[in-house]
Amino acid sequence: MLAMSFSAGLATHPVGVLAKSKKQPATDSSQPAAQPAPQPAKPKKSPDQPHMKRALKQLELAQYDLSQTSRGKGGWVQIAQSHVSSAISAVRQGISYGETH
Repeated sequence: MLAMSFSAGLATHPVGVLAKSKKQPATDSSQPAAQPAPQPAKPKKSPDQPHMKRALKQLELAQYDLSQTSRGKGGWVQIAQSHVSSAISAVRQGISYGETH
């Protein structure tokens, strides 16, 4: 008798009513759910371009340090200077592009 009154109490309790009345929505498994196409992330515009400017300063410091090294490194200093010079040019072009777009 105690068990009967307990289950009867659950039926009238709001949680018990929700649990009994909750139905799963009907799904059509033959067709996949339509999902919106993913949009490409829009880059945040940063007019100051702090990362590019910091990279440029670091490359200019590297260029200076390479110019201060002694020669006789098997030509590797000149190769490094060429790469750093190319990188400086590329970063400057990137900064210029970022300022106009």
